[in-house]
Amino acid sequence: MVNKNIKFSNPIIKDEIEILHESSEKLIFRTYLEAGGGQANTHYHTKITEKFKVIEGELTVILNGEKRVLNSSTKAIVKPFDTHQFFNASGKAVIFEV
Repeated sequence: MVNKNIKFSNPIIKDEIEILHESSEKLIFRTYLEAGGGQANTHYHTKITEKFKVIEGELTVILNGEKRVLNSSTKAIVKPFDTHQFFNASGKAVIFEV
């Protein structure tokens, strides 16, 4: 199932999300994250794997205590029980897919 034009935002972390694909096995969404936006704390999931792919800009990801700055040539894979957090430490917006 493909959902077009389903968008929502979270003013606390300063993002806007657009669902690109949704099925029983996979959810793909594009996130626009304002400068200074992001998650305040690390967290983990018990059953899902997330793959972060930057389309434009830079995204900082803390994965199991290791800080990584992702751009369009790098990715991060978060497996179940990996602690993680993402935020935008750059001065520009970042666009990424999960």
